[in-house]
Amino acid sequence: MSSATTVRDARAGWRLCDRYGNVLVLPARAAPEADLSLGERFLLTESDLLYWLSDPLERGVVLDVYEALRGASGWSGFGGDIAGIDAQVVRTILRAVDMGELLVLRPPPPRFQARTAKEAPERPRQEPVTEDWVGLRIVDQNGRPVPGVQYRITLASGATIEGEVDSNGKARIEGLSPGPCSIACPDLDGRAWDLDARG
Repeated sequence: MSSATTVRDARAGWRLCDRYGNVLVLPARAAPEADLSLGERFLLTESDLLYWLSDPLERGVVLDVYEALRGASGWSGFGGDIAGIDAQVVRTILRAVDMGELLVLRPPPPRFQARTAKEAPERPRQEPVTEDWVGLRIVDQNGRPVPGVQYRITLASGATIEGEVDSNGKARIEGLSPGPCSIACPDLDGRAWDLDARG
C-alpha cells in the first residue's frame, strides 16, 4: 500500500513511496548537488517509474513531476494511449535526472532511541475502565414525559440505587459495573405497568 504526498510547489519537490520507504524528487535548483542532508542519492530506474505509474495515488505525483519539467500539462498528441503517455513520462523524467535537472534521494529511516529499564519512567498500572450506564425515560400512554417518578435499580451485586426522573421523565445513571440489573418504579401502578408492557 502506498501513501503519496504531493507537494504542489515544484521548488519543494515531491515525495513518492515505494516498497522500501520514501523517495524525494527535487528540482536541482531547490537542492544543490552538494546538499545531501535530506538523504542519500537514489538510483532511479525505469522500473521504479513504471511501478509508481501503476499505482493510482503515486501516478498523480509522477505526472506532477512530468508537468513541472514540461512547464505545463502536455497530454495532447497521445489521445487515449496510456502506454504512450507512460513511456513519454518515463523518458522525460529519466532524461531530467541524467541531465542533473532532478535530484532523487532516499531519506534516512527515522531513528529511535531505546531506553533501558532503568531509564524508562515507571508508569502506574491502570485497571481497564469497565463502567456501564442505564438510561430511563418514563412516558404516559400518550407518549408525554412523566416527571418525578421514583425508580430503584438493583445491580447484579445486589446493591440498589434509588432516584427519580427529571422534569423530562429521564434519568441516566453512570459508573455502574457491567452486568444485568433490574429496574422498578414503585410509584407506578403495577397493573397499568403490566397492561402497557403487553400492549
